[in-house]
Amino acid sequence: EAFAYGKLVVTSNSEGPGEIAENGVDAIIVQKGDAQAMADGIIQLINDTALAKKIAENGFAKAGRYDIKHFAASLNEALLKIITIKKRR
Repeated sequence: EAFAYGKLVVTSNSEGPGEIAENGVDAIIVQKGDAQAMADGIIQLINDTALAKKIAENGFAKAGRYDIKHFAASLNEALLKIITIKKRR
């Protein structure tokens, strides 16, 4: 959701966000449970506005892949392929 709003993401390498985000590309990813690393990641984005801008823009671009319309179109395409294959048999 943060990606969709163009917000900066600092997350841990746990399941969920850590599986979607790419460190230094669209988020800062730190070791799970490391509060100091989390704080350092936030400070890094405050101090490095170019990196923060890049991460926000890349996250926003990535969010489109998880949009319901994109997901529905991808699902529709996959189902049409399955139907086509079954008809050939």
